[in-house]
Amino acid sequence: MVIRDRAAPGRVTRVHAHVLDARLRQSLVSVRALGRAGLAVGGIECAADVPAFGSRWCSVCSVVPDVAQDATRFAQAVLDVLAAYPAKVIIPSHEGSIAALRLHRTEVERSTALALAKESAITVAVDKERTLAVARELGIAVPHGVIVRDVGDVHAAMREIGTPAVVKPLHSWVEREGVATRLECSTVLNEDEAKRTSCSNGCLGAVKR
Repeated sequence: MVIRDRAAPGRVTRVHAHVLDARLRQSLVSVRALGRAGLAVGGIECAADVPAFGSRWCSVCSVVPDVAQDATRFAQAVLDVLAAYPAKVIIPSHEGSIAALRLHRTEVERSTALALAKESAITVAVDKERTLAVARELGIAVPHGVIVRDVGDVHAAMREIGTPAVVKPLHSWVEREGVATRLECSTVLNEDEAKRTSCSNGCLGAVKR
C-alpha cells in the first residue's frame, strides 16, 4: 500500500471522507464536490495514475491492492488507510469495492460509516432477477425477458424473445478461480451468438428484448 499525503511536512491531514475507486468519473465528481464544500477528502484506488488523484481537493492519495485479484488484501488495505487517516465516511463507487467491503462490513463500520444501503437492500440490488421481481410487484414496467440457467435453455429463450436480443448476466461482479471481473451486457442477433456470449461470460442470466 502506498499513501501520498499532500499536507505540509509534520502535519497530519484531517480527512472527512475517503472516496474509493478514484479512477472513475463519479469518484472524481465526489472528490470535487466534497472538497468545494470545505471537507478534506482522501482518494483510494488500485493504481496511482487516476483522475481523482490529480484533483487539488484530494488531500490523501492511497494506492491499494487490486480488488479483482484479492478482495481480502484490498479490504485490509482500506482498513489500514482508515487507521492512518480516520474519516467520518468511506464512499465506494464500483461493484468490486462494494462486494469486497460487504464481506468486511463489520470491521469497516467499526472505523467509519460506510456509504451503502442495508444488506437486505443491496442483496436485491445486485441480483437482476430479484430486482425485476420487486419492480413487477410495484407495478413498474420491465423488459420482456427469460431467465437462462443453462446453455441448453438458450434455444427456447430465443424462440420466445426473438432477435435482436440482449444477454444480461444476473450478477455483474463475479469471481472465477480467485479472480473477479465485471460482466457486461451483450446484444445478440441469433441463437449461436447468444450461446457463445453465455459461455464466454461463464454466468448465465436473462435474455431480453
